[in-house]
Amino acid sequence: MRKRYSPSEWMAALERDPGLRGHSPAATATRLNISEETVGALILSGALNVADVYEDGEVVNIIIPDRDIQRHAAKSAEMKFEQ
Repeated sequence: MRKRYSPSEWMAALERDPGLRGHSPAATATRLNISEETVGALILSGALNVADVYEDGEVVNIIIPDRDIQRHAAKSAEMKFEQ
């Protein structure tokens, strides 16, 4: 799921839910040891939640919450273990 925030809304959301802290798509790809294209596909499929921070109508930051990265890593590890 994608959520849109202004910079001030993003800061308020982080205060309410520190679990929103996260990483860029490039950093997420590195952490999951997959390509950025695969991260993009996961975002489009809804497998990873994303926060888009907008300023003046343009995306200035794309953040994937760390908890979603960890959840996806655990699912991937579980699937590899079952094979």
